[in-house]
Amino acid sequence: MTKVAGTAHPVPRVRRLTWLPVLAYIVLIAILYTALSRSLAASLVFDPPVLMLVLNTVFLFGISLAVCTVAMRAYLASGSSNILLLGCGVLTLGCAALAGGWVRPLGGTANASVTIHNLGVLLASIVYAMSALLTLLKAEPEQIMEKRQQRVFFALAGTLILISIIIAGTLRGAVPLFWAADVGSTPVKQLVLSTAIVLFALTSIYTMILYFQTSHYFLYWYSLALALTAIGLIGITVMKAMGDPIGWAGRTAQYLGGVYFLIAALSALRNAQRQGLTLEAAINRFYSRSEVHYRDLVDTVSDAIISIDDRKRVLLWNRGAEKMLGYNSKEAEGSLVSDLVMPERFIESLDEELQALQGEDSNPFAAKGLEIEMRRKDGATFPSETALSMRRIGSSWIAALVVRDITERKRAEETLKKAHDELEMRVQQRTEELQAINEQLKIENQERVKVEIELRESEQRLRELSMALLSAQERERKLIAQEIHDGLGAYLAATRFKVESVLTEMGDDNPQAKIELESVIPIVQETIEEARRIQMSLRPSILDDLGILPTIKWSCQQFESTYPAIRITKEIDIEEDDVPKSLKIVIYRILQEALNNIAKHSKTSVVSLFLRKTDQAIHLVISDRGQGFNLEEVCSRKGVTKGLGLDSMKERAELLEGSFDIKSVEGKGTTICASWPLMPR
Repeated sequence: MTKVAGTAHPVPRVRRLTWLPVLAYIVLIAILYTALSRSLAASLVFDPPVLMLVLNTVFLFGISLAVCTVAMRAYLASGSSNILLLGCGVLTLGCAALAGGWVRPLGGTANASVTIHNLGVLLASIVYAMSALLTLLKAEPEQIMEKRQQRVFFALAGTLILISIIIAGTLRGAVPLFWAADVGSTPVKQLVLSTAIVLFALTSIYTMILYFQTSHYFLYWYSLALALTAIGLIGITVMKAMGDPIGWAGRTAQYLGGVYFLIAALSALRNAQRQGLTLEAAINRFYSRSEVHYRDLVDTVSDAIISIDDRKRVLLWNRGAEKMLGYNSKEAEGSLVSDLVMPERFIESLDEELQALQGEDSNPFAAKGLEIEMRRKDGATFPSETALSMRRIGSSWIAALVVRDITERKRAEETLKKAHDELEMRVQQRTEELQAINEQLKIENQERVKVEIELRESEQRLRELSMALLSAQERERKLIAQEIHDGLGAYLAATRFKVESVLTEMGDDNPQAKIELESVIPIVQETIEEARRIQMSLRPSILDDLGILPTIKWSCQQFESTYPAIRITKEIDIEEDDVPKSLKIVIYRILQEALNNIAKHSKTSVVSLFLRKTDQAIHLVISDRGQGFNLEEVCSRKGVTKGLGLDSMKERAELLEGSFDIKSVEGKGTTICASWPLMPR
């Protein structure tokens, strides 16, 4: 069991012998009771009334009155009801002994003396037992000083009133006989004393248990005093004649118990002086069972727990304080805490915090946390985190300091701060680097934007150039077609006309020449047709004369006449005026190239042609059900093997802000899609 620092010392060997009177009296009473007959005991009676009065007054009443005074003051300081009952029990025992001793000199009978004493002893044993029971039940102390004062008054008054009632009832004969001259002890006395003996013995045992748990000398002496009181009552119970040796053995046991009560009080006083406590506060601590559990608790805590009174003297010093600060509890308790562990520069701060907590009158429990420097026994100092709390007890305070060594935490904080500073520096450096990179990126981005603008301008110029080239190409084609039509066509027609005229004029005079000339006419005619085909291929005049829709119809007819195995289905949902003039030649060229590719590669029998207008665009779709081709393979070709047809169609479509897409699956055909957004008019 954990010992309380400052009082938990082994009992010296000489003091261990102080329990021997308990055993000696038990043996002595047993021997006397066995050896003495009633007649022999009567012959050995020694009972001078004045001597008993003096002994009861000195050893029982005087000591009991002193202990009762201290107990009542301790109750006013702590509010613990078990201490209040302790004082009442001591007072009851002393008053009963005093009254029992004074009755006979004042003319009372032996029965009256025995009855008053024995009833008082029974009442005292009951009060003692109640005090021990409240300690066992850990009753809460009374917090209000006015109620404490009222309870002290009523407890003392009640004790004196009960003793007075016992005295009055005994003198008036209202109480059954406790002692008869010819009989000795009556059954009533035996019952009363037996009950008191049992209660005193149980209280003594319980107090000794508290001593073994705390090793407070006060409890040791107090337990022996109760035990001697119980043994003395046994002697009085079994005595065979008033004043016989057995009775005197019981009386002296009680007197020795009174001496032990006095030694207990002196032991408490010496311990109080060593700890800087009042005697009342020391007795309160000694008799409080909750302190045992409290000490077990505080000694298991690694932090230093220091309790000080309102004079800043150490009351409690746990094992954590011993390990942390170097002083053992015997050195620390009773000393000024500032002299032990407080560097001089922090004493004023502690005083200010204590005064601030004392100023919180409305709060019986006040607390505050602070960081202060502590000093060890060897003079070394360390940073601490100290929780300072204060509890009001009556008109004074008890403060507690829970000290935690935060040296490692401070080191960790310094390391963390250093790492934080390094990180901040690195972040700042990295930020500067990123800012420089960002500035560089801004410059590069501006240059990239400039390049993109220039690229877009170049693309626009390239598109304009391509458009100009295509326009020039179309103009050249148109011019060549016009030249073929107006020049070569006219010459061929004139040649045919001239040959036919010569044939008419020749008649039949030269049949051989006529035959030769007639063979020239078909050749001239084929040449005229070929010239017309070349003209239409270069630039069909129908496109300029009639428009795109008749041109599409004519072109399809020409294709079907050239390739009679291929049939074209047309679905045209657009008006001539809906097609911009610049788009007409583009639609024609895409159709022309698509039909040429179909004729060369598709091996299809059906071609579908769609030309329609929606709310947003003009769509051209040309599809076949031929053999198709691998689009990726064709697009990946380089040089002349790639061909220019697909690129030409795509380029023509996109020059007018259009889109071009081609889809082909081997064995399933090819679909060409082109669309142009409608421009607002």
